[in-house]
Amino acid sequence: MSNLSFNMLTFNHPQDELTFYFTDKEQDGLTRIFHKLVPNEVIDKDGEQEHYYTSFEHEIEGFLPVIRVKIIRKIEYENSSNCTRRNSRIVR
Repeated sequence: MSNLSFNMLTFNHPQDELTFYFTDKEQDGLTRIFHKLVPNEVIDKDGEQEHYYTSFEHEIEGFLPVIRVKIIRKIEYENSSNCTRRNSRIVR
């Protein structure tokens, strides 16, 4: 007889809106982000520099909150006789 088992991961789906918090000052516990990866609002507020810092969704006083809508990427597959083509589109 076979011994079968399932590996299951439970999780909560993301919210419709996410709020990220940014600053231009390095502090313990923050994640450094390259300037090309931060939203324009952060650069407009703090000026241009090489790196910015984020606490992700943890609110810290004095940090700039940036709200973003969750983006869902829908992938559709189209099969033909010789290949499979993948089309993706952004759903907001």
